[in-house]
Amino acid sequence: MRKSASAALLPLLLASAAAPANDACLVGGWEPQGNAFAEWMQRRNPGLQMQVQQDSARFEFRADGTYSADMRGSATARGSDGMAAKAGGRFGGSGRWTTSGDTLTLHQGVDRTEADLELSRSGATVARSRLPAGAGGPLTYGYRCEGNRLELRMTMPGSGDVVVQPFLRERR
Repeated sequence: MRKSASAALLPLLLASAAAPANDACLVGGWEPQGNAFAEWMQRRNPGLQMQVQQDSARFEFRADGTYSADMRGSATARGSDGMAAKAGGRFGGSGRWTTSGDTLTLHQGVDRTEADLELSRSGATVARSRLPAGAGGPLTYGYRCEGNRLELRMTMPGSGDVVVQPFLRERR
């Protein structure tokens, strides 16, 4: 009896779906140290007053090539022109991760962003909205992982600036 082409491909597809990720250093739970994006925003915008309250933040990279990210908190920013912004909620998702050289790629399968944004000027609300879900496509970062330290490098669109976010391995 002859196997169909799809039946012959099924074991290959299943094997690739369960293939382990290729940098064992990343496997485990990671907590960010500070908020490099907020620090970059303040450096790029003199006069901007920004406060970030990070209630919880965690990345987990699993040996099977899956990941989850969960960040909860809020941020406020006030410019010298009287414009203010307040955002808060949950950010994160899950999917698959891969590495190649010094590049980490996250292929998001599920977005769990549930956050709100409020803009105001001189104390009066100008607009309120839900923050949009994640980018939808793969997210690519430069990275370096050594022992209990991880650094993700993000090139900021429009400026070419590189923001480096450090993480420490969770101790459990």
